[in-house]
Amino acid sequence: MIREDKARSAAIEAITKYEQSTDNKLSDADRKLLDRCRSEKWASKVGSAWLQIQKHLKLTEDGQFVIGDIIRAMRFATTSSKLRATWKKRMKNVEEVQKAIAVLRRFMAENPSLFLGLLAKEPKERLTSSLSWLRECLDAQVQVIEFNRRAISRKSGSVSGQRVMFAVHMVWTMRWRFGTPCYAAVANLTSIAFKKHFDITQASDAWRDHPMPVPPLNEPVHIPPRSPRIVGRRRSKTTS
Repeated sequence: MIREDKARSAAIEAITKYEQSTDNKLSDADRKLLDRCRSEKWASKVGSAWLQIQKHLKLTEDGQFVIGDIIRAMRFATTSSKLRATWKKRMKNVEEVQKAIAVLRRFMAENPSLFLGLLAKEPKERLTSSLSWLRECLDAQVQVIEFNRRAISRKSGSVSGQRVMFAVHMVWTMRWRFGTPCYAAVANLTSIAFKKHFDITQASDAWRDHPMPVPPLNEPVHIPPRSPRIVGRRRSKTTS
């Protein structure tokens, strides 16, 4: 019990620091969730959850990252039903741009004579590089869209569906951050978030039924490089 009390104190400290950060904009719903985590009513579950989580924290600020994960999981779970149409429209837009890139590449390949000569060489290389960069960005966006679409439960408008989505989002986060699902911690956090008991079996079943792709542990997130300018700048003269 003493260990759980200490763990709860550490969790509350992380919450306070998270709130004090000017980078974090909190809504009323966010603050209510954090206040619930502080309340005596949920003290035992907060202590139990953080006792498991803190074993994996390597840096002081890691606790604040986890608090942010909890906030984002709750936001996603409670607003995703409204986002379903948005994700569908965004995917359609991405697919249209992908098709345009394919058409432009095919045109360049089928009409090489239009891109001959020294004056055309550099602009062609920049355009080719820009198209490759854009394609990488779109491929990454497709992964994000598919992730979010798959994570949205068909019952996203119901509380039971939202609990499942919150749990799945948190399991994904734990696996991504720590390389382990932390089902017990997720179960406790889900209970707190929705003010209703959610056990470890429900947490593992939620992940089993809605598994999300998880990048290898400690693998850096790929960010496509900035696109080179299509319209080249005039080269400055160099002095010898």
